[in-house]
Amino acid sequence: MPPSYNSLSLGPSDLETYAAEAARHDMDAVRGAATALVDLVLTDDYAYMDALPIAVQTSVLTPLGMLSDALDDRVDDPIIIAVIRSVKGSVRGVLAQCPPEMRELIENLP
Repeated sequence: MPPSYNSLSLGPSDLETYAAEAARHDMDAVRGAATALVDLVLTDDYAYMDALPIAVQTSVLTPLGMLSDALDDRVDDPIIIAVIRSVKGSVRGVLAQCPPEMRELIENLP
C-alpha cells in the first residue's frame, strides 16, 4: 500500500500553523490549482509522468499521489496545505527539471 496523507506526522502545533496558512488563502482556488497539478501529472495512462526525468518522477510520484488522495477525500484545509508542502519539498532539488507548466503550477501553490 503506498503512503497516504494519513502517514504525515502532524502534531497540534503543525496543524495550527497549517490552519493559519490556509486562512490566508482562497482554499477553493488552492484546491483547484492542486487538482490541476494532479490532473496534469497523474494521467490515467501515466504518459506525462513517464516523460518526466527520472529524478522528477522519483521525487514527485508519492507526494502527488498523497495530494490526489487528500483532494479526493476532501480533507480539511490544514491537511491540504501540509500535503502541498510535502509536494513542494519533494521537488525542491529537481524543480528546474520539471516542464514549465508543471513548475508554474507547483510554484503557485502556497
